[in-house]
Amino acid sequence: MNSARFSPWLRASVLAPSFLLLSLTTPTLAQTPTPTPAMSHVDTRDARDNTMATPTSQTQAFASSTIVAISSPNGLIASTGNLYWTSKIQDEFGPDISTVWRAGKNNVPGNETVLYREYGDDRFFGDIVYANPGTFYGYFVTNYQVGGSVSSQIKRVPLTGGPAIVIANSPAAVGSRDLVTDGTTLFWVDAGGIRSVPLGGGPVTTLRSSDFVTRLRIDSSYIYYGEEFLIFRMPKSGGSERVVVSTSGKVTALHVDASIGWLIWGEQGGGGAGDADRTRWPKGDLPGAFRRQRRHLRWMGRLTSALVGLPATREHQLHDQKA
Repeated sequence: MNSARFSPWLRASVLAPSFLLLSLTTPTLAQTPTPTPAMSHVDTRDARDNTMATPTSQTQAFASSTIVAISSPNGLIASTGNLYWTSKIQDEFGPDISTVWRAGKNNVPGNETVLYREYGDDRFFGDIVYANPGTFYGYFVTNYQVGGSVSSQIKRVPLTGGPAIVIANSPAAVGSRDLVTDGTTLFWVDAGGIRSVPLGGGPVTTLRSSDFVTRLRIDSSYIYYGEEFLIFRMPKSGGSERVVVSTSGKVTALHVDASIGWLIWGEQGGGGAGDADRTRWPKGDLPGAFRRQRRHLRWMGRLTSALVGLPATREHQLHDQKA
């Protein structure tokens, strides 16, 4: 197998010539005492204050990592005790292998479990989520090359492994775009817009028609999605959307932390975080600095084209992350 032929859709940490799935321990601040609330670098000013936030220390955060599996995930999600992901192995001497995997978070490479597998050079699996509509299932994207174009399906497989069934045929190609669920409905982005379908299957609903939707996330009431240089919010049942954030680059990553009402995103050339309830969040010059708004936010360094937010006692630590 030639590792150089791995699909460009794959998102993973790479240590040539192998692809590794890594887990990280909680970062610690080197040579810096744990701050008390009075020492914390937080800004409690109202969100309307546009003063730029700058770091008060150049101390970097370091985290140790552990190899969980020698794999290159296309999609990855964690439950309380397990990791679930999809991958494609390209084989020069036989059909390529697309797989849904399960492993414990402390897995030793080689002990991961295959939940479902398909063979063929004309296919690859995309994003994955899980839900429990009475039994725990994984829901994942399958993509098939058909006559020069790509068709996509949403399939379901038991998290204990077994046959997969088709839940929905996507009206357009999904590829590596996002698939999310609120426990009753599946939502995804394809080349033509935002779609939804009940977990058990049924008619596919088009919630937004657009060729430019990038990332998709949900909370209890709303869908949030990136489209060009804007992040929108709309009801999960469809309807009128409104602009939440105007960005300075195309949205490359998106996360909603409903517990504190924060929307965190990555964009080409920078990244940021804003209050999900504001119609427009004023942002600073990125990369290199951003505004701290209303809730606690900790600055941890220059951002490039992706942003990772980790909750830490109701704060977010933002780390360098190269795409």
